[in-house]
Amino acid sequence: MSPTAATLIALATVVFGSPVLSKLLEAFERRSQRKRDDAAAPDPEIEGLKRRNGQLAEALQYDEARVAQLEEDLDERTSRLRAEEARNDELREQLVKSREQTEALRVDVAAMTTQIRELTAEVALLRGQIERG
Repeated sequence: MSPTAATLIALATVVFGSPVLSKLLEAFERRSQRKRDDAAAPDPEIEGLKRRNGQLAEALQYDEARVAQLEEDLDERTSRLRAEEARNDELREQLVKSREQTEALRVDVAAMTTQIRELTAEVALLRGQIERG
């Protein structure tokens, strides 16, 4: 029994001298105690919500870990892609240089072919002159 209730009971007994009033106050105190006990008892709905909150917290931790892993994977893939792009740029530059060299060689071959034809014509002319005399 709370000190306040005990004081009220003692006071009511002294002032009114009535055991009935005393009984009413005791009943009131018991009812108040039951209410306090009920309020202190866990609410099944709240307990269910706490469990659900715990489950959601675990799921969130899992999702956050998964997101972190995916971000790591993305960073790694991005890094590899950038390296591949750099390599492709180098290969493109080499290809352009090779094409330029090929074109230069074609020009050289065409010039040499022209020279060979000219020399062949001169040789034929000289043979003709030698044969005639």
